[in-house]
Amino acid sequence: MVSTFDYLHKTDGGVYYITEDNGKYQIPWNITESKFTWAEKAATVNEAGSIYTIQGFDLNYVGVIRGTSISYYEQSDQLVIKTEEYKDIGAY
Repeated sequence: MVSTFDYLHKTDGGVYYITEDNGKYQIPWNITESKFTWAEKAATVNEAGSIYTIQGFDLNYVGVIRGTSISYYEQSDQLVIKTEEYKDIGAY
């Protein structure tokens, strides 16, 4: 499972979570406390990585949590990107 970078994440060794559906769904988010990349650890099947953690990997399948920075407007059949919702401020 991976997600857009729309959730709080710090490189302080703490565990942060993606929480959706009024707290009914919660999963550890983008844990970075290992010398191995996220996609190389077996335990990550119970976590969500960021969109950056799968770059360069050939995965058989992946689930994607689409955060608030990407919306779909049915009436115009368009994806809308809300940059103000994207949490990776270093990306700009």
